[in-house]
Formats: sequence, C-alpha cells, structure tokens
Amino acid sequence: MAELLLMGADPFYDEVSITNGGVIPSDIEKALETTDTFVLFWSKDAAVADWVTSERDVAWGMFHNQPHRFLVVILDDTALPPTLKFKKWIDARKDRSLVASEILGLNSDAKLIMAVQKTFESWGIDVGYVPGYGAYVGCPECGAGIRDMEQWSQVDYSRDDLYAGVRCKRCKWEDGGEVPF
Repeated sequence: MAELLLMGADPFYDEVSITNGGVIPSDIEKALETTDTFVLFWSKDAAVADWVTSERDVAWGMFHNQPHRFLVVILDDTALPPTLKFKKWIDARKDRSLVASEILGLNSDAKLIMAVQKTFESWGIDVGYVPGYGAYVGCPECGAGIRDMEQWSQVDYSRDDLYAGVRCKRCKWEDGGEVPF
C-alpha cells in the first residue's frame, strides 16, 4: 500500500482505509463501486477467506469484460479459482519489490522515478540525497523531517577513503558508507 501511495495511486485497503466506527461491509461496497481497478492478492489464506471470495465475486462481476481492470497478484503456489486461471497474473512468490510498479504499469525506471517525484512534490515533501547513503525524506527511526537531518562526511586519510552519510539531529540516528571517488 505504501509503495502504491508513493507512486501516486490512491489504494483502498480495508485494514487501513476503514476508520474506527466504519461499517466494514458498507465501506467495502462503496470502495468497489468507485474503484477503477481491483487487485486480488491470491494466497492460501485468501483462498479460504469468505470476505475475499465475496469481494472477488463482486469485482469479477464488475470487471470481467474489462480484464485490465481486474488484476491478480500471486503470493504463493495456491491454485487460482477456475474463473481466474486464464488471466495473466503478477508473480510475487519470490520477489515482491516490483508488484506496485507492475500494478500501475510503471514498467521502466524512468516512469517509476517520475511517478514518485510527482508524488513527493504533490505532498510537499523535500527529498535529500547523500552519496554513501542515498535518497532520504526524513529519519527512519523517529520520523523527523528533512530539516532535522544533516549530512556528514569524513576522510580516512590512512586508507585514502571518503565516507558520507546522513544523521538525525533529534534522535542521533545515522547511516552512511564509503563514497567512491
């Protein structure tokens, strides 16, 4: 879900999207009525879950004539139901790192970078970059924003190596590494 958000999508995921006090069946029904794409994450647990079966059946009824709007992501080796066996699916059994970009059709690094950059800009999030660490938007330890982060560098003259990184001024977390030069 986080990856989809970073890429500019607005996913509905019941455990996160339904707030306390919400009526689960009604909120899921509203989401199904307003969605333009349904993604089924298929696994042994999904195969036996009544909620998943109900949502899958409703979505299949809505989108079976528009196959690009009903996507399947395979999480394990559980057999698909007969109605879905013919669909091309996204294989996430070994590597889940590309699932969100495949769902959104961001099939090149350039498209992925543009989508994430656009999302950061629309959210008003600054991005920093430090050789030796990489891109950062804040502290992964305490959540401090980019303004509470500082870059550092250090030369090891005995080894003729340069090290650089980023640290949090609030909680003192830091990370970095050797910078090739």
